[in-house]
Amino acid sequence: MKSPQLRERTMILSSGRCAWAKCMYCGYGKLKEERLGGDALKEQIDNFFNGVEPGVDVLRVYVSGNVTDRAQVPVETQAYMVQKCRGFGIRTLLVETLPQFVSEKTLEPFKGSGLRMVFAMGLECYDDALRAKLQKGFTRADFEKACALIRANGWGVKTYLLVNPPFCADVKKDVDDSVAYALKWADEVTLINCQPHAGTELHAMHERGEWKPLDKAQFFDATKEWLSDARVRYDATQYAPFPSWKSWLPQFKEQTPLVGTGGEFLENEVYDRWQKFICERYVVRDERKTALFIPCSYTKPYINGPLHRAIWRVLDSFDAEVKQSIHLVVISSPGVIPIEFADYYPFNAYDWKPWEETASIKEAYTRVTKKRLVDYLKAHKYERVLCYFTMDAESYDALKQACNELGVELITCLREETWSLIKDEKNALTRPEALEDLKGALTAVRA
Repeated sequence: MKSPQLRERTMILSSGRCAWAKCMYCGYGKLKEERLGGDALKEQIDNFFNGVEPGVDVLRVYVSGNVTDRAQVPVETQAYMVQKCRGFGIRTLLVETLPQFVSEKTLEPFKGSGLRMVFAMGLECYDDALRAKLQKGFTRADFEKACALIRANGWGVKTYLLVNPPFCADVKKDVDDSVAYALKWADEVTLINCQPHAGTELHAMHERGEWKPLDKAQFFDATKEWLSDARVRYDATQYAPFPSWKSWLPQFKEQTPLVGTGGEFLENEVYDRWQKFICERYVVRDERKTALFIPCSYTKPYINGPLHRAIWRVLDSFDAEVKQSIHLVVISSPGVIPIEFADYYPFNAYDWKPWEETASIKEAYTRVTKKRLVDYLKAHKYERVLCYFTMDAESYDALKQACNELGVELITCLREETWSLIKDEKNALTRPEALEDLKGALTAVRA
């Protein structure tokens, strides 16, 4: 599975919290996610496969828990996953689980699939006493029993080992003992540099100074004797759990640039899917208390355009805390676009041609955009809502209408006096007078 000739993809499903959820170092077990039914999981699977090109050999599936736990992933969803893999010509399906969820019954949906199944289990370490302190809930004997059952079906095993787990007296010895043991049972081993996920007991130990992670040099020093083995992979950073809404990011196999004005360039399936995701699944980060709605840029991605560069220069004049509290949200023909999605299709591959606008196109743009903004502001509550637009912009008109309908106070960063002076200028919002207004409005909100 490590061959460079194999094409691999990873699917991460949002399917609720792990049933065990007691591992003292694991942030995934601390996530408070709702359990979803089969229909919602099938929707995620279909969305993922919308972006899968032919020729993928290996699919890895993670659920922050156990794919074989039927309470987390219903049996009909397991079967549907297998069916989709077969339909796309995928040959190997890797799913994560704990030994506790490996039995003849839980393996049944994968039998006769024609796929090479691989079951990935977090062994974490060789020593049973250490694993008990990590609160994994199983012993080497349990792991060996699960491996034997998987092997009896002609399938493969992958396992994960923690490097420098808490309570480990000798990191190098633990790595050597654990890898040597794991390779007797597993086809592939991944060495993970243990990190303190927020909200975990390990994180509390780290804050109290009772444990600290290895830096990369220390990690590679502890694992160097094994990294030349083709069966051993490594993860030197092990990023913290990402929000479950990312499992729903819209995927598109065809990414045709959307260039035009009106009609299908205002309302289409691609834009509709993104707006549904942004309003129903996406979650704004807690620290972003202030929404700053801004125009798009003809240059893509937006950050390369002169207006967005100028806005970022203003933001950079504030301290980090203020910058983190401000959420840039673009209003454009594809809809309402939080700035973190600016590099995603179609927001990096569209052009709306203002010179082709007619009165009816402008009316349609304002109507559709207002509805999208109402949906967005209903879904995402900010302490303050600001905007930075020219006062003749349809996007500004749509935003005012949406805020009026919802009873949301809208703070306009461009003063009318400034607008009267610059309205005939090209790229008016990049004028120093306008940018000074923007800075002043943000300063006033901060105060």
